[in-house]
Amino acid sequence: MAQNEHFLADVHARFHDWNFNVYVIRVWEVLSKSNPKEMTHVELILRDSKGDRLHAVLPRSLISRWGPILAEFKLFNMRFFIVVENSMRSRTIATNLSLTFYNRTVVSPVLNPTFPLEALRLRGISDIL
Repeated sequence: MAQNEHFLADVHARFHDWNFNVYVIRVWEVLSKSNPKEMTHVELILRDSKGDRLHAVLPRSLISRWGPILAEFKLFNMRFFIVVENSMRSRTIATNLSLTFYNRTVVSPVLNPTFPLEALRLRGISDIL
């Protein structure tokens, strides 16, 4: 039975069985403040087919499992997340929610993308000012 595809704009905290087809737009490692050689977690920006974006966190305990395959500008099918409030001081995404990977999270590369990658949101000067 095929799983229903969800969209990032529909995310809420009362559900864990999410099923997304998303591009990983950005990946960065967060280092410990007390030990700059130790990574505490990996943060990602995800983008779906509607253009919505969401922040995601890969905890240190799962970095060895998913870190090596999560590459920028690649399309993945991702399922099963915990949704939490985004507690980052500087937010890269307008929403106040974030996805957290956990032991049940499944990540599968999509070899034949079903929608184009549009990583940048270019705006005119008049839209910025």
